[in-house]
Amino acid sequence: DKRQALGRHVARGECRVCGAVRNDGPLQADLLERLSVVALGPSLLLGDIDARYVVAIGAPGPRRRIDEFASSVGRTAAVLRHPAATVARDVELGAGTIVAAGARGTTNTQLGRHVDINMNTTIGHDSVLGDFVTVFGGSTVGGGCRIDDGVTLGSGCIVVPNVHIG
Repeated sequence: DKRQALGRHVARGECRVCGAVRNDGPLQADLLERLSVVALGPSLLLGDIDARYVVAIGAPGPRRRIDEFASSVGRTAAVLRHPAATVARDVELGAGTIVAAGARGTTNTQLGRHVDINMNTTIGHDSVLGDFVTVFGGSTVGGGCRIDDGVTLGSGCIVVPNVHIG
């Protein structure tokens, strides 16, 4: 999952976690404690923290809004890829993209900004996923597909090859 993807980058010394922010409701203190992550408060704090960020929210709209704010205050989005994800060398991962465990990205695939690829998802060759696309677990996107900005593909979704959604 997203926490394990982050853990991989921390273990390699590529980053350290400053903390977590959340706008709607309290942060899950027990979960954050288990992960040794500090609850910082609302996302407006991104303006005060000199750090890269990822937005681990499945809904494209809130992801876009947080990214717009973070970008407007000079923050740069990081890319997280779980160690159990397989991504071909020529796959383009846009800033802020998260690739979860078991996900597969095959050759000549392009993922836009803040794409959220969940567990056990396959993205076929020559496919293009726009910015803020969410692909929930167990989904398959066939080769040659075009998925436009902000589209959400639900769990177990199958998109046959050469389809345009958006």
